[in-house]
Amino acid sequence: MASSSGAVAIVACALALGAAGCRKTTVTNADPGPLPAGKVAVLHTHGCELRASVVPERARFGMEIHPYLTFRVSTDCDRKLTLLVGEAGNELGRPDSYSVSAVDSEGTSVQIRQLGGGEGSASSGHTDLSRDKPLVTRLVVRQWFTFERPGRYEVTVSKDLMIGERVDGGAIATEEWLPVKVSTFLDVDP
Repeated sequence: MASSSGAVAIVACALALGAAGCRKTTVTNADPGPLPAGKVAVLHTHGCELRASVVPERARFGMEIHPYLTFRVSTDCDRKLTLLVGEAGNELGRPDSYSVSAVDSEGTSVQIRQLGGGEGSASSGHTDLSRDKPLVTRLVVRQWFTFERPGRYEVTVSKDLMIGERVDGGAIATEEWLPVKVSTFLDVDP
């Protein structure tokens, strides 16, 4: 959550086979006028550095516009990393494996849109993660909440990633869960 001084904390923790390692990055924006740029969380797994971020398609929009956020995880590592990707949709079309929340400039939480029973189809499988193939997911903000009034909002996206490494023959070994949490800002106009 943004404080009056404009400090933003992004916390990314990596849990690896019973050992916990956390990394906290604090970014300060001295001028509360312009929107801060999207922040990058740096994570470590399988001897590789990963960078996670969330960036709005447009940082300023009217209340009737349906903006997208782009959640991205990338690496420059030469190891053969893989991600388990599985998405079960629901009646709003939002992917269930992401958690998205928002707070206004006063720290008040925006109400999350409620869903009925789990509906939709699920798909899963492994995909490679490399310098040429980042994980990129577009998320529709309004699938989680509707802004009831204009203002500046901090939006946080959380997702647990299952990261593995391919070994000789293509088999996947040593998968690890990697919780990721990143934030960005949006300005909502009337």
